[in-house]
Amino acid sequence: MKTVGIIGGSGFIGSHNTKIFLAHGFNVKYSVTDINRKEKYEHLKEFGYAENLQICELDVTGKNSSQDFVSGCAIIVHGGTPFQLDVKDPQSELLYPTIRGTENFLDVVQHTPGIEKVVSIASVAAYNTNLPLLPGGKSAGDTIDETDVFFISEQSHPDAQAKFTANQTVNTFIADNVNSGVEITSVSPVGVWENRYRAGKTPPQRVCNFSLKIKLPQIHFYKCFMTWMYYGHW
Repeated sequence: MKTVGIIGGSGFIGSHNTKIFLAHGFNVKYSVTDINRKEKYEHLKEFGYAENLQICELDVTGKNSSQDFVSGCAIIVHGGTPFQLDVKDPQSELLYPTIRGTENFLDVVQHTPGIEKVVSIASVAAYNTNLPLLPGGKSAGDTIDETDVFFISEQSHPDAQAKFTANQTVNTFIADNVNSGVEITSVSPVGVWENRYRAGKTPPQRVCNFSLKIKLPQIHFYKCFMTWMYYGHW
């Protein structure tokens, strides 16, 4: 029985990935940042074949911690980057853990035998850090697809900038290691609709709450909301 390691395996998307891999006969090793916060992962034990679950505390900024996590895994799914809007120190809370964590992860993957496939789950922000607004140079009604130049702005929220930079790091790694023997791909979900397995607000709900907290003018809030709906994140 092969083992899949899912970084962020108890989150919104991660929980569904965990459930699917269990149902298909895999051992699933999933990460948490704080093993004492059981409310973050207790729901996973309700899945079928939960006896094949293994919990691991992981600090993605620590290379040794990442090495311990990926050891013994044939497949790695990395979807554990932080999502925060109301931040006090973007560098320490978002940019460093997201970017350095990605760099450490890729280095560990490169030097760990037995890994066959890696999937990095990014974000639509990896293509446009202005989300939920349009990227620079685009107007309402324009088509936006994978052929467009990735757009980043220093005025964008640090969470989007962190995900953009981390995904560029992954893409560069893929281009530089085409003959590594490990199949690596990066995906940037645009629309995510499913039931939640864990209590808590979804990313769109957190965006709305944050917009209200900072008292975003109603017209801007409306534009953001409608654009978000257009991109499919509800």
